[in-house]
Amino acid sequence: MKRYYVIIVGEHTALGREEVQKTVSLCTDIFNDEWFQRVYLFEAHQDPSRCVIERAAFVRAAGEVISEFESIGEMLSHAREVEFEQWIDRDASFSVRVVNLTGKTREYTSATIEREIGAKIQERTGASVNLEKPLVNIQVVLSSKWKAICRGEVSKLRGELLARKPGRKAWFHPSMMNPLMARAMCNLARVLPEECVLDPFCGGGGILSEIAFLGARAIGMDLSWRFLKGAEINLSKIPNSDYGLILGNAKKVPIGKCDHIVTDPPYGRVSSTRGTEARLLVKEFLAQIPSILKKGGSACISASAEMQIANIAESLGLDLETLVKVRVHAALTRDVVVIRY
Repeated sequence: MKRYYVIIVGEHTALGREEVQKTVSLCTDIFNDEWFQRVYLFEAHQDPSRCVIERAAFVRAAGEVISEFESIGEMLSHAREVEFEQWIDRDASFSVRVVNLTGKTREYTSATIEREIGAKIQERTGASVNLEKPLVNIQVVLSSKWKAICRGEVSKLRGELLARKPGRKAWFHPSMMNPLMARAMCNLARVLPEECVLDPFCGGGGILSEIAFLGARAIGMDLSWRFLKGAEINLSKIPNSDYGLILGNAKKVPIGKCDHIVTDPPYGRVSSTRGTEARLLVKEFLAQIPSILKKGGSACISASAEMQIANIAESLGLDLETLVKVRVHAALTRDVVVIRY
């Protein structure tokens, strides 16, 4: 068993924590886990780093812990004793980057730490430094209560998700969910490739797109034919996407059984509820979960905090697993709820 770490970004940290823990649990069994600021530490028999880097929206970096220290001074003094040759071959190239979650340090700059650790790695392994395209990425992670030298990878997924934000899609509507939130919700629901995932309020396909990118079968439903045509345009741009679209009312979903539900019920002036009171509409939909979901399935639902979706779910006797509050802007806080069936 080895020790691993995941660093989340500073945006929506509560959501990021939930997403990381759910994503890691998809990849491996977790033991002795704990958080230090934005660093998630745990032990596992299998390395989940690549899985987490490629799936999670709010992850900055992930990897294996090489050595842990009480202070920066101790790290610099004892780095020569670390057996870096276990991670870096003589013929390999490496880079050293500091990830400082504490702000400025009084005695050491990031450049100083990178230079000194790099010199000790070269002395120990004979490997060469390559800051552009290293074979091995060494990260020196500094938090207020935890400091370590790690071998890790930086997320490229966030850049990909930002590149496909709603305004850049082939078909756009202002009510579409951004892909960072949509991907995180898919991870909270534990969506896996080839599973069947329903969005009964799919609009232009913001969530459906992330379901498809994960390799699952995306089933979307909406009252608006125009929105469904928009969703079809967006989904058709995703290579090898497997999807189906239904013109229908979420008060009476005509399908079952699916593995998961991931959805963002409409609210506000730009929604497509056609005047239906949103809270009542969602309650009528949630009441159908036992007939829609397979046993062991899950539903991840995001809604305005004013809707009090967690209270609705509990009033229906549904098993509420997670509730995370996400502040979108001054006028909108979302409740992100995970229901297990």
